[in-house]
Amino acid sequence: MTASQNVWILDQTQSTIGFNVKHLMFSKVLGSFKKFSGKIEFDSKGGPPPRIEGEIEVSSVQTGDESRDEYLRTSEFFEIKKYPKITFLSSAIKFKAKNEFELVGALTLHGLTREVVIQGTGIPSEWNEGMKQLTISAKTRIRRKDFGLEWGGALEAGGVLVGDEISISLELEFTRGV
Repeated sequence: MTASQNVWILDQTQSTIGFNVKHLMFSKVLGSFKKFSGKIEFDSKGGPPPRIEGEIEVSSVQTGDESRDEYLRTSEFFEIKKYPKITFLSSAIKFKAKNEFELVGALTLHGLTREVVIQGTGIPSEWNEGMKQLTISAKTRIRRKDFGLEWGGALEAGGVLVGDEISISLELEFTRGV
C-alpha cells in the first residue's frame, strides 16, 4: 500500500460543519462554515492511531443573517483578521461499539487551544470500481468563553443574549487518495 492510499481527503462538497447556540435564552441560532478542509492519515503497518486534522476558514461563517455574519467576523467576536482559521489535530481515538468512536484532539479557536472530545460514527464504503469513501457523523460541545469569545450581553429580565455552550455537528465524507 502506498502512502497516498493511507491518506483520506475531506470532500467539502459532500460535507457540512454546523453549529447552534442559544439566543435570547430560548431560541437557537443555527450556523455553518462553508470553507474547510481535512484529512485522515492511517499507518498501513498498524502503528499509532490515525492522525486526523482539519481547518476551517472562519470568514465562511453563515447563520442566515448577513448582518449577524458580518458582526461575527469583527474584532468583537471571531476577529478573522487576527484569527482567520479554526484548526483541529487529533491526539487519541478510542473505538467503541461497531462503527462508533471517541476522538480526542486539540481545537484552536480565536488563538486559544483546548482539548475537545468528539463522539461519532464512521462507515466505510466502496463504490465506482473500488473507489473508497468514509462517511463520518460526529458531534461535540464547547464553551465559547473557554476560547476567549466573551461577548454575550446580559438581558434586563435576566439571562444572556447569546449562550455559552455551542453544539457542533459534523457530517463529513472522506475519499481515499489515489
